[in-house]
Amino acid sequence: DSLMRTLTPRQRVAQLFMVAAYSNKTRLDEDSVSTLIKDYGIGGLIFFQGGPVHQTRLLNRYQSQSRVPLLVAMDGEWGAGMRLDSVLRFPYQMSLGAVPAADSALIYDMGREVARQFTRLGMQVNFAPVVDVNNNPANPVIGFRAWGENPAAVARLSRLYMRGMQAAGVLAVAKHFPGHGDVDADSHLALPLVRVDKGRLDSLELPPFKSMIASGIGGMMVAHLNVPALDNSGAPTTLSQPVVTGLLRQRLGFKGVVFTDAMNMKGVISKVPTGEAEIRALLAGNDVLEFSKNVPLALQAVLAAVDSGRIAQARIDESCRRVLALKQWAGLRKYRPIAEQNLFADLNPPHARYLSHRLAEHSITLLRNQRNILPLQRLDTLRLATLVLGGSPADTTDFQRAVADYDAQAAHFHLPAAPTLDELADIRAKLFSYDVVLVALQSLGRLPATNFGIAPEAQLLLRELTKPGQQVVLSVFGSAYAVAKVRDYDRASAVVLAYQESVDAQRLAAQLIFGGIGARGKLPVTVANNLPAGFGLTTQPGLRLRYAHPEDAGMDNRLEARVDSLMQQALQAGATPGGQVLIARRGVVVLRKSYGYQASNGASKLPIPTEQNGALAPGAGNFGSEPGSTRSAGPAA
Repeated sequence: DSLMRTLTPRQRVAQLFMVAAYSNKTRLDEDSVSTLIKDYGIGGLIFFQGGPVHQTRLLNRYQSQSRVPLLVAMDGEWGAGMRLDSVLRFPYQMSLGAVPAADSALIYDMGREVARQFTRLGMQVNFAPVVDVNNNPANPVIGFRAWGENPAAVARLSRLYMRGMQAAGVLAVAKHFPGHGDVDADSHLALPLVRVDKGRLDSLELPPFKSMIASGIGGMMVAHLNVPALDNSGAPTTLSQPVVTGLLRQRLGFKGVVFTDAMNMKGVISKVPTGEAEIRALLAGNDVLEFSKNVPLALQAVLAAVDSGRIAQARIDESCRRVLALKQWAGLRKYRPIAEQNLFADLNPPHARYLSHRLAEHSITLLRNQRNILPLQRLDTLRLATLVLGGSPADTTDFQRAVADYDAQAAHFHLPAAPTLDELADIRAKLFSYDVVLVALQSLGRLPATNFGIAPEAQLLLRELTKPGQQVVLSVFGSAYAVAKVRDYDRASAVVLAYQESVDAQRLAAQLIFGGIGARGKLPVTVANNLPAGFGLTTQPGLRLRYAHPEDAGMDNRLEARVDSLMQQALQAGATPGGQVLIARRGVVVLRKSYGYQASNGASKLPIPTEQNGALAPGAGNFGSEPGSTRSAGPAA
């Protein structure tokens, strides 16, 4: 209240605007944000794509230009890495929806770690979790971003993620109220119509939001939807007083901060022009206007509406007070510039990588296992081949490298996602003599309308490969819904669903196939009549070595740094030109790394080839150097 009294009516309105900022654009774009801060007094920023170092420098600059500390947000559904390069990405929400209930406390730990990322980057608000119940497989915008189709499970996982974040001092924002899970249009491009009655909303879409409110969530994001059951005027829900004030505030009793979804999306501006849209959003009961298409125009329109009496000053003050209270809660009164020193290490600590690996391991789901083919037995009697469909033919994938850890004799093949008929015939002939073919569907798309990128040519090849006489293990590195798009998935001997194409997902799928880990994941959504939500076969771990982190073997996560230091000392002292280190404990390989060269005499120095690492156990295969990491791209939120 003391700060409120120092703000003019214009400044109070400006506090309600949250402006888009990027750390990968031009100096002109950066200067335009500075202008909005210095000349217009905006209240907050939402950061989008870029990198952590430049974002840190920009944010320090922006905060120094603002009279009132800026409230800073990001879409971090799977962490700050959703928007920033060089930052660890946790698994997608649908991947995490597959984690068995007994292990779901890990989601709380993830929430705390994501909040730690945000705090280290000087951000106070995470537009997460996605609380939508994704019960429409054709949903073009939510899909893998949702926990699943069961309202109770969505509520439980959302609560865990929210509590972890807020316990660590970052505001969680549930989205997309009143429920974006059953739509067939993308609100970035159009206004989706939700064709359900109040009874359905009360039983399916709304319960997770009610649960979040009862559990103390501090933020709520309202979506751009047309929901006639809640407002028959055709207005987007963001601009609907019956939805924002009547339902969210009054009926559900939400007392926190209400954010609009981005006000530049076609879901709103295709119906109402910029300026008028912001006026209606405030009249509806929203507190923060996110990403207006034209901030000066919108700000002037709102001020004119206040001057004319269309918007009461009390309505502005109510929202401004909430925004300032949030800044107080987030500690912005004691704001200090963000330190750049050790930024990358702080954002990617060993314990976070270990947590992400554990989450991925618990999510991998086994959908089919005819005659208990998995885990593969007696590798000495089998001729194995891998076939990756999709991606670059020049690169051996992390999945293939992980397979080689167990079977150094396995042959590896690759085809583009849409191979030619000649390529199909050639690969079919090459694979004919192998007992087991491990097929990996990679580079999958995110849109159901495009069959998730599964081409007809790939379907034809899978039909040929799954004919009697050859065993095929199919691994799907994409959406759970993509499995149903594989016409002959039920002809495969086994089907492994990894949900995404991260390094962890690829390596863990291979470990499951060979028995390094067991299968424990459960489908978060219904894929087919014989694959309902909650389905998932189990296998026992421990048949062969598994590859994990030191913590999995009861060891310190600083192990690698200590070994690096020792090996560096040996190399510098000339004790050896190079060497290899492999550490395993309790059946877990926790480190495998090559250092230096084979010899130091002469002008030519040959790096130690990975194939010189020896097998550790019967059937375990050879262990190479730790492969470099890759990352999968995140969508616009």
